[in-house]
Amino acid sequence: MDQKKNEEVNFSVERTEEDVLKEIHSDKSYVGIAWLNLLLYYLGFYIIGLIVNLVFLSKSKETMNITNKTPPGRGCLKFLLWSHTIMIPIILIIVFITIPIAYHSGVRARSTIAQTTIKDIQSAYNAHYKVYGTTDEYDIENALEEIQLGTKTLKYWDFEVIGNPPIMYIATSKFTTDIRKQVFYYVEKAEFRGYGINGIY
Repeated sequence: MDQKKNEEVNFSVERTEEDVLKEIHSDKSYVGIAWLNLLLYYLGFYIIGLIVNLVFLSKSKETMNITNKTPPGRGCLKFLLWSHTIMIPIILIIVFITIPIAYHSGVRARSTIAQTTIKDIQSAYNAHYKVYGTTDEYDIENALEEIQLGTKTLKYWDFEVIGNPPIMYIATSKFTTDIRKQVFYYVEKAEFRGYGINGIY
């Protein structure tokens, strides 16, 4: 009889402890922790933020197991962990890949503008030479006027002609302040060299 009563008391005590534990965890919210976690990530404390993220994600799982329901903020903690261990590294990799590609594309585009303009200038010189048999009275300003070069191109490039008749055409950049970029066209070889050509940047 006494043994049966003791078992009933022990069962009652165990049940009470479980109920108290559920009651404690039922009010737990991890939303505030998730906001703090987000601040840690973006204030430069990535490692600390990652540790806090893992610790409280584990605690939120413990709460979920006790209460049999997902506590508020657990989804935020899961998203923070996923985004800062998988998504952000992927984004950074993509950025590091695309920046050089975009830079090289920009270089080639600017070089192409210079090359196209040089060919137009050469055509103007050739046309003048065919008509007058000389380019003595003809200069780069005359050529630029004839081809009606836009102000945008002149904003980024200066052009000059070497020789009479021309043996070389040169475009010099105005968009860089430290080292001037140049595109050269050699008339005899009919060949472009310099900025944005054959991997030169």
